[in-house]
Amino acid sequence: MKSETDKRFKDIRLRPDSPNEGYDIIPNFFLSAFVDDQPTYDRGTDTEGNDLNVKPREETYISTQFDNRLFDRDTLLLMYYDINFLFVVRMYARNKESEKAQWKAHVRTIFRKKIQEVLVSKFQFYAFAPKPSTYAKGYMDKNLNKLIGKVFSPFANEEVFVLALENTENEQKRQENETLLLELKEHFFVTKPGDFALGQDPMATLKNMGYTKGAEKPSEKTELMLLASIQAKVNPDTAALKNGTATSFVSGHTPNQAIDLQRLKYFAPVINHEVEGAYEIVSIGVTYVDDPKHPMRLLFKLSNYRKFRKVFVYGVDAAASTGITINASQLSKYLEENPSQKSFIFAFENT
Repeated sequence: MKSETDKRFKDIRLRPDSPNEGYDIIPNFFLSAFVDDQPTYDRGTDTEGNDLNVKPREETYISTQFDNRLFDRDTLLLMYYDINFLFVVRMYARNKESEKAQWKAHVRTIFRKKIQEVLVSKFQFYAFAPKPSTYAKGYMDKNLNKLIGKVFSPFANEEVFVLALENTENEQKRQENETLLLELKEHFFVTKPGDFALGQDPMATLKNMGYTKGAEKPSEKTELMLLASIQAKVNPDTAALKNGTATSFVSGHTPNQAIDLQRLKYFAPVINHEVEGAYEIVSIGVTYVDDPKHPMRLLFKLSNYRKFRKVFVYGVDAAASTGITINASQLSKYLEENPSQKSFIFAFENT
């Protein structure tokens, strides 16, 4: 049988049901007692009002298993404090509950302030909430590999999130942070640097930016498949895309229609006008390629390629070259207008 302590700490995450798998920041404190050369029970405060009975050391560490993941369960904030031993002894010897409660609240405030100072020095924090067309949980699910450890949802409104990005001089990491922010801004209202601080409610700022509510969970029937031909220049392993073993796909320069990325479920390569099968889309991001006119492309992470029961012809090259999305009813209509493809069934061999 589990002890009460086990039960208290089994859900160490503040929001274990959070869609982003974020863990609350858990600080670890190392406390050391000191006694002055001339012992005193109360050292009072300095000229700035700092309590001299509790002294934070300069040594503060953030231990990580993965870089740039503040909200990861393996990220530990380590802090050291020296406490006047005689002050604590006197307080507990007097055994006044009100005095002890006041001291605990006072120390908690000191610890909280120091934690915030350390975090702000090492991370840039943003608050963000979905635009009307964005289903927040769906976006988190699809992009979990990019957001895990960077995003947390501590608010009552589960559509409002905190993003923590590490302050770094490393150019590659800075570029990764900027790319992630760029992607988020396509689908979310994101506060500007300095407009959100830890411990503050960002709702007023987000509402001023236009936030009201994100989209509802889309119906499974509205899931879309992307039909697109393969541009070899940005997809060097075209053979893998053709034979169903690829793990990623880089789009053409500009989609020929406004694509609702939240609803994209499948990617079907168009090869010599034919569509033989489709991949499941794991996540969608942004990448940059060596193309002066169109350097920014969509990067699709892929898995689970499955062949259709029957190959069908998709002959609109202009659309296929940049990508077009289609749902089941639209595909049925297309097939009706092309009698030679009537026997095609929108299903997979192993379903």
